[in-house]
Amino acid sequence: MKHFALIAALAATTTPALAELNLADSCGASRYQSLIGQPAIVADLMAEANMARVLRPGMMTTMIYIADRMNIAVDENDIIERVYCG
Repeated sequence: MKHFALIAALAATTTPALAELNLADSCGASRYQSLIGQPAIVADLMAEANMARVLRPGMMTTMIYIADRMNIAVDENDIIERVYCG
């Protein structure tokens, strides 16, 4: 019985951490960090394939958080500056 309580306590403490880890990269943005510094045309192609949303300076966007949506932020020089989920 003590072992079951210990296992239950460990599961309760590690599960939220695992959930947060998965939520932080639920769209797979970590695989695309190498795009940072690349021309925006790469992001545009990903958007056309419905893989990502391209965000440009001054662009109006919804603030609704969608965990599995990838966002690619592009700077005023049309260079990718950030790739993230949301």
